[in-house]
Amino acid sequence: MYERYWLFKERPFDGICDPRFHCRLPGQYAITEKLRYALVDRSGCALLTGQPGVGKTALTRDFVRRHGGRFTHIAWLGQPYFGHQDLLRRLYLQLSADQAGSADALVLEHPGLLLEKIQHLFHAMASHVLLVLDNIQELSDPAAIGALKAMYEWGQLSLHPLNSVAGRAPQAGNEQGFRVSVLLVGQPVASQNLRQFAGFFESLTLRLSLPCLSREELSDYLRQRLQAAGAQQECFTEEAKDQMHRLAGGVPRKINQLADLSLLVGYVRKKSIVDADEILQAARELMLLDVA
Repeated sequence: MYERYWLFKERPFDGICDPRFHCRLPGQYAITEKLRYALVDRSGCALLTGQPGVGKTALTRDFVRRHGGRFTHIAWLGQPYFGHQDLLRRLYLQLSADQAGSADALVLEHPGLLLEKIQHLFHAMASHVLLVLDNIQELSDPAAIGALKAMYEWGQLSLHPLNSVAGRAPQAGNEQGFRVSVLLVGQPVASQNLRQFAGFFESLTLRLSLPCLSREELSDYLRQRLQAAGAQQECFTEEAKDQMHRLAGGVPRKINQLADLSLLVGYVRKKSIVDADEILQAARELMLLDVA
């Protein structure tokens, strides 16, 4: 609606997780490099936490886009989680060519075999599998956590026992055999939940927390998204950015909401640049003032 007024090619602050608008900020560089160490370099299992809207899923998707070619297969699971068997069934469907009905029948007839079949699939894929579990704070079933622990332990074996079962010798120059890397993504409470499973929590290679944006990072964030949308001029005053950071608390999801609506307010008011007043009006309409 306001794109032509502000000379944008498209709206810069849509909530859609569009890779063209992903912002690679300096403060996130250390986190992505540590993820690369843990996952791409086969060093273990990583836990990434952060408050809602801080950009965990966006960062994870960007990581997979950039490094996905280093894995033989990637399985991505998100909420809702309906317990142990649901987790295994969904994972099995992503890793296999079977139809949903086949997996359902397997669970109903031989539920104890599903984990074993996934283990065989890991081995058949040979080199390196990445498992991503998003919104892990929703997963509290002890049996499901136990299954994750088992998958992680398979990935740590230098020579997997299934080599002998399948009659396949390790490939030359690949002494460590195949590996399974696991990335757990969720809200801070996920870390508390996993502490109940001490053996698994302590085995995590990395426990990372994605922080909110600083005031300086907010400026970089706005600039990158505006440039991606084709902006030809500055759209927010420094006072507007100050107000936005105060009201959004550095949370990208809230920043997007405030920026998008304030641009609409500025369009309606025929402003040449968005000021703090437009941010305040947007915050009122979004009902953010009572939490600022």
